[in-house]
Amino acid sequence: RQGQRGGGGGGGGHSDWVQCVTFSADGGWMASGSVDTTVKIWGVTDSSVSILRTLRDDRIGHVRGPVWSLTFSQDGSLLVSGCGDGSIKVWDPRTGSLYQTLRHHQAFVRSVSFTPDGGVLASASGDHTVMLWNVRSVLAGRGGDRIVLTGHTGPVTCVRWNSKGTRLASSSRDMSIKIWNVSDWGDPKLEYSLLGHTYDVDCVNWNADGSLVASGGSDHCVKVWDVEERPP
Repeated sequence: RQGQRGGGGGGGGHSDWVQCVTFSADGGWMASGSVDTTVKIWGVTDSSVSILRTLRDDRIGHVRGPVWSLTFSQDGSLLVSGCGDGSIKVWDPRTGSLYQTLRHHQAFVRSVSFTPDGGVLASASGDHTVMLWNVRSVLAGRGGDRIVLTGHTGPVTCVRWNSKGTRLASSSRDMSIKIWNVSDWGDPKLEYSLLGHTYDVDCVNWNADGSLVASGGSDHCVKVWDVEERPP
């Protein structure tokens, strides 16, 4: 399938490098983020891909840097974008409306990830931190109750939840992967610091049962780690 540059009332395609793409869980939508500072929502069918809407407003959109990261909530009701200006935006993908802008990171937001139930959002930043956001408080307009995970000594490049939403993996340019236990929202704990890469670690993800984590780095290596959950 080849997406069309027009259609759906969403305007044309991106005007600069596209940095990230993601699908909604049901496959009906795709979102793309670009150096042109816009997010685009695409409708996907068996026979076509077409732009539905462009998420940008010079007052509220990502206007100071590229869009680095995107994620849909599992039910498709929310789309989150992370930007080079350190902001995170929570959108309604059905209408293009902006729910909230979160500005607590001090550097680019390279990765965003929802728990499977949509209750917690994780964000990874160039400021060396991971932040966990209570989505209900974000939508209530309270700015978002948040927890800051510290320990990385370089920009954090990727965050991914396990299938239960109880453990989080983060990768960093400090050459490490960290596994966090977040089963207790008020008391997250670092379980593992995984060392072995010899350069930046750029991406990380879980297998289906949460016993293994794979990581990829700028050292040209892919590594697979046994991260069985430790007993309390």
